[in-house]
Amino acid sequence: MAFKWWKIDKDEVAQPYYLLISDQHLGRIPVEKTDEKTIEASLNAGHEPAGLQKLPLNSINTVHIEEGKPELVIHFGEGSEEIYPIRSSNTIYGAFHYLKELHPSANYILEKPSPLRAGKNILITALILSVFFGWAYYVAIGLENDAEARPSFFLVDLLAGLGTQTLTLTYTLIAGLCFVLLLQKVGRPVVRHVLRFE
Repeated sequence: MAFKWWKIDKDEVAQPYYLLISDQHLGRIPVEKTDEKTIEASLNAGHEPAGLQKLPLNSINTVHIEEGKPELVIHFGEGSEEIYPIRSSNTIYGAFHYLKELHPSANYILEKPSPLRAGKNILITALILSVFFGWAYYVAIGLENDAEARPSFFLVDLLAGLGTQTLTLTYTLIAGLCFVLLLQKVGRPVVRHVLRFE
């Protein structure tokens, strides 16, 4: 059985290991200092070494890597996954593309979210905060003008008690922070390479 292997060194991860990929399975061999030469001799001879922890490819739903994230993630479905930490981008992309090459029937998907989708959570947060701060500002104006206070939620009353100037300053700072976070999310969206096995 043909396979390819990579050594994940201790300068990359806390627990070094060998990553092995074949057309039948994906596996890891934990490295003990005493048996590195034995493992490499066995791998170079084309044999699977003792201690190989195998994951049959037919039990894997998806494999994905995220750009800038040093890990190969294996999903089995039902929320179950296994993570292979790999710092070297050459190793992580080499392993992913070898899997892709071995299994041309697997669906390759490049997930690159649109700017709106990338910043969706921040936009929703900013909208909710704007409603609360707007409501608190309205109540604060009434309090400052000695108008009769209308019953409100505790959080709105608490914010209104800060006064219009403090509310304006606080909202400006929070809105500025949301804007900076939005620019970061939109400017650098999370790009994932996914291999889906059917």
